[in-house]
Amino acid sequence: MKFIKKIMFFGLLITVITTVPVFAAHSPNWYQENGRYKLKDNAGNVITNAWVCDDMDDEKPWYLLDLYGNMVAGLALDNGSWYFLGPNGQLKFDSGYYDGVYLDIDYSSGVIKNVENVTFLIMKSGGLVAYVNTNNSPVYTSSLTNHNANHSSSIDTDMPPSYNDPSIFAKDCIWNDRELCALIEQTLQEFDSSHLQFHAGGGLDATTVIDPLRGCSIWTVTGQHLRCIFLDPDTGEKYQMTVNRIAEDIKWAIYKLRK
Repeated sequence: MKFIKKIMFFGLLITVITTVPVFAAHSPNWYQENGRYKLKDNAGNVITNAWVCDDMDDEKPWYLLDLYGNMVAGLALDNGSWYFLGPNGQLKFDSGYYDGVYLDIDYSSGVIKNVENVTFLIMKSGGLVAYVNTNNSPVYTSSLTNHNANHSSSIDTDMPPSYNDPSIFAKDCIWNDRELCALIEQTLQEFDSSHLQFHAGGGLDATTVIDPLRGCSIWTVTGQHLRCIFLDPDTGEKYQMTVNRIAEDIKWAIYKLRK
């Protein structure tokens, strides 16, 4: 891709765009802050000034993160080239009409070729433009997982956060059913999870999150851990897993259910 090959340099970034992307995340490293989507690296640092390929998605969409790590949506100028990113933050590669203005887009790079029409698009958008100077190498979300190349199955390599730190369980476990249900509801609202079905229960009335499309689920009753049925993307087979009642593990399980 052209924008990957070009030389990147440090520069001032000013973001005046207010559009909030809504998208289906395929990596648990995505999160929301003040209504804006951001991405963390494996060390927990916010990734900034970079293009991101969500190669955990079959379509491998590209996103743009600004100086503060916010995902950009709409018209963007990066290192002298213009790009258009949809309402869900995905970079557009196809020429066509966007917000009523025709854009001639280079299919291999996403760069807008008929720059003369950008002015009309800026006028139509009320001046909502992101000015970016990316200075970091492109990021691939698959590199942000704990994938082990020595294993062919994601069952062995894709484990909840507390898997390598059992001490987390003792201090952060959420035994209160209302708190658990509130956390699940909040997590479901952060991402496009409209196809998931949620039942907020308690006691012997199990709390459940179900993916009817794949026949997978997460459920628990009072005083017990989360019991999960996931689909292994490598083999297509279902398997069961017990997950601790801690916030990070619960969020991880819901993200995994959505894959």
